[in-house]
Amino acid sequence: MVVLEQTRELGIVRAVGASRFQAASIVLTQAGAIGAFGSAMGIGGGILLAKALLGFVSDTVRMPINSLSIPPGGLILALGVGLGVTVAGALQPAILAGSTSPLAAIKIKAQRRSRSLGGTRVLIALAVLALGVYISFLPGEEGLGALASLAVPIHAAGSFSLLF
Repeated sequence: MVVLEQTRELGIVRAVGASRFQAASIVLTQAGAIGAFGSAMGIGGGILLAKALLGFVSDTVRMPINSLSIPPGGLILALGVGLGVTVAGALQPAILAGSTSPLAAIKIKAQRRSRSLGGTRVLIALAVLALGVYISFLPGEEGLGALASLAVPIHAAGSFSLLF
């Protein structure tokens, strides 16, 4: 959700009588809906991935693992964190949307993001992902193998680089 793209619409809403709080509430409500949907999809995807990995681990250790334990508190925490982070990330744009004057907001045209770094960003992200995969497969606990604990954060950094 890019608030800059909605600035004109929010300006029109303000011009017809909506308060600053109402304009900011529109942005936060949208963020909340996106956060709830994304968190629910993430939880569902995580459960599916855990069930798939459960079979893999069961075969690897040659011990049958028949059940997956999912504590309800963990699900509530995951939903709350996902929703909270999304709404917190929307606070600054919501305040900006509410504080912009209606006339100025109507005159603003959404600016397109520069695509000049798009290819470079993808190459860097893929290089970081490749580094994470490489570190994942290093043998031993000495030398370069000691870096194995960094594999997951490096994978995450590469993945987020591709997204943003």
